[in-house]
Amino acid sequence: TQSLDGCFISLEYTGVIKRLIYQFKYKPYVTDIQHMMHDLLYEGIIQKEALMHILSLEKDRVLLPIPLHAKKLRARGYNHAEILGKHLGRTLRIHLIDNLVRVKETAVQFGLSKQQRKENIQNAFVVKNRAEIENKTVFLFDDIVTTGVTFIEAAKVLKKAGAKNVYGIAFAGEN
Repeated sequence: TQSLDGCFISLEYTGVIKRLIYQFKYKPYVTDIQHMMHDLLYEGIIQKEALMHILSLEKDRVLLPIPLHAKKLRARGYNHAEILGKHLGRTLRIHLIDNLVRVKETAVQFGLSKQQRKENIQNAFVVKNRAEIENKTVFLFDDIVTTGVTFIEAAKVLKKAGAKNVYGIAFAGEN
């Protein structure tokens, strides 16, 4: 079975959007731009008719940001996907949960081939609480999706733990 049921990208990962994400993720961390980023994210998302349709049908749903490894979280001080996810969850009225643990310290995916990315992310996630996702539709959220291997790996783990459907939503991606 396909682990990921679909993926929705708000904006194309180019020029100014790339710079915006970089500013948001790396030093000096500009968390003040989170509100503008959320507005851009939301504007892009509500134009995705298929996603809006799924959201209207799925009442038993949760939003789950892709977690950072504990070491990276300590270094950065915050999970950028979680910050944007909180805003998105509020706007779309989807309960945000923290139910995945990144147990494997992965290398940065940037610059890796699709195969290397797949191997890098393999067995990286563990579900904390099965009851929280059992028979539910899970919307994974991340800032960038390129090859989709992170979403696919996370979805695989969530489906094994009993999630009904798993969709990816990304702030930006390569079409």
